[in-house]
Amino acid sequence: MVLALVLNPPSDGGGSQELPWDRQDTFPVHQVLRKDSIARARWKKDDTFWVPRADVIVSLKTPLIYASPESNVKARLFSDLVRDALEEYSYEAELSGLQYNVSLDSRGLFLDVSGYNDKLPVLLEQVVTTMRDLHVKEDRYEIFRERLTRGYSNWQLQSSYHQGGDYTNWLYIPERDL
Repeated sequence: MVLALVLNPPSDGGGSQELPWDRQDTFPVHQVLRKDSIARARWKKDDTFWVPRADVIVSLKTPLIYASPESNVKARLFSDLVRDALEEYSYEAELSGLQYNVSLDSRGLFLDVSGYNDKLPVLLEQVVTTMRDLHVKEDRYEIFRERLTRGYSNWQLQSSYHQGGDYTNWLYIPERDL
């Protein structure tokens, strides 16, 4: 109830409270902005709390990341080094309600940027620019290479049911995603 008072205080000192989820001007279904072989884009306004937030999810499909163990390791190092290069910038962005993630998924490189939509394009542009113009410092590269090497070594020491789960996940990756 306190949340309702903060969101919609009565203007005349009396009367009933209108809760955000009681509003009639809602958008029940998302709108498809684009759906083709290159991209799928959807839009849906927040009709529950009316918060100006947005999510931009980009999945760059490429079979090259999983074409060989070497290319997979390079892709993992790339995503780790991008996150490292954006560490200071992303800290300030998180304080203002923005987040991002650069990682690998079953289709290729995955980029997710979310937060308040007024500054989201600024963070998205910074992340993409860093990905394009990444300057790798030798000492940072060695740190992440060592972490990745240690991670692979430790994976071999895991119990067999953990490894079996990983192998099962790899087997379930559809051929179309590779």
